[in-house]
Amino acid sequence: MARHLPPLSTITAVFLLFTVLVHGRRGGSGDGSTSGGTSDGTSSGTSSGPSLHFPPGWDGAAFVIAIIATIFLGCLSIVSIQAFFMYLNKDPPHLFSQQPVVGEANTGQLFCTLVVLSLFSLTAYFPLFMVFILRDGAGEHIPRTLTYMVIYLGHAFAAGALLALVSHRRHLHFGREGTSLWKKGLDLAIIGFMITFIVIWTLSLLAALPYKRRSQALDVVEAMEHLRVAFYCLATIDIFVSAAFLWRRLKAAGICDQAISDLCFRASYFFISLAIFNIIEDALKRHFPIHHFTNFMVLNFFSTLINAVCCFFGLAWVLRVYRRKLGFCCYGY
Repeated sequence: MARHLPPLSTITAVFLLFTVLVHGRRGGSGDGSTSGGTSDGTSSGTSSGPSLHFPPGWDGAAFVIAIIATIFLGCLSIVSIQAFFMYLNKDPPHLFSQQPVVGEANTGQLFCTLVVLSLFSLTAYFPLFMVFILRDGAGEHIPRTLTYMVIYLGHAFAAGALLALVSHRRHLHFGREGTSLWKKGLDLAIIGFMITFIVIWTLSLLAALPYKRRSQALDVVEAMEHLRVAFYCLATIDIFVSAAFLWRRLKAAGICDQAISDLCFRASYFFISLAIFNIIEDALKRHFPIHHFTNFMVLNFFSTLINAVCCFFGLAWVLRVYRRKLGFCCYGY
């Protein structure tokens, strides 16, 4: 078996606890700019006007990371589109064949579709984020809200894709007896609630600015953000518990499924790290006493870095099953 990656969840927690929790009010050194504010866009600080100069400090580092992430995620998007059309145009093997289908590029049409949607959303997020960095935090309210909605939807589509992958591989190897109705219902409910909370979060935030009782609208925004994070963590647990049980069942049956092995032993480090970061970020940017000691420029930098690394490598590992078909996709060795 291939060597495992280091536990990035531990690295994530250590970096955040010792770097993000620094003294200083929101906005850094007092220049009146939040340089992107919180990730839900509820506050943008004050600024004398848009500025297009290259951002200094932590914002400049986040800008560079966003450029690199756009390039790499754009390349991975091309891979996912190739995989989508590959699966769409080929004759899928019989699902109930006595011979297990191993090593073939068969991850299910739903998985391919959701991966394309996820990578499209994630790739679109980073250029939009760079625009607000260059404008020195002076972006309009509506574009800022839609920018962060894009990455939240990218997370939801990625979680849905992984659940679809596990369900499809279980069905592929074990047929109808390997698929339970309640499990499909649970998967659909978790992803459905995530998307619902994202929609409510977006509409509530768009309505908060002109709303007369703005504090009440922002309370709804905060509640929806908590629920989104909670259901994303539930989806992450559901994905890897389901994948682990399926991997053990395949091992007992003497079947080596590369897609499930990569999901359990490689992609899991990245998606679990991302879920842990979502919890820490949600706690840091809310109305806790720690809020006044959080440097949000540092938080924005780590948000950009962790989202870029975890989303790219996590989705790259599960797309690795196509490596024999796509010359572009020979990573991970």
